[in-house]
Amino acid sequence: METRSEVFSILRAPPALAGGARVRVFAVRNGLVKQALSDMTRLWLNDNAIDVQVDPRGKILAFTWRGRTHRIQKLHQTWQVDTDWWSDEDEAHREYFAVTTTDGLLCVIYKDTLNGGWYFAKLYD
Repeated sequence: METRSEVFSILRAPPALAGGARVRVFAVRNGLVKQALSDMTRLWLNDNAIDVQVDPRGKILAFTWRGRTHRIQKLHQTWQVDTDWWSDEDEAHREYFAVTTTDGLLCVIYKDTLNGGWYFAKLYD
């Protein structure tokens, strides 16, 4: 039986998926890779600002969300999204991070590179 403490890695999860979507994930257990579909619990569309702690090199160490600090166990994937760069309206420049925390959350956070703010984007079951 797989548990939340096992390592998961997201494969090309599109940043614009809405809540209830299913995404492809891999579960790594004892060196074996199992592919599965996973329900996404929620996509936070409204501002869901978080505080992020980084080391001097910029590596994410932890983030605080809803009053609780979550230490990063593993960084699985990063990707950047740059949309509407030709227009000042609806322009987005973001750097996304898929992480697992030490308390078993598999989630996606991002940094808005236009305003420097950090935000919570997704939480997976």
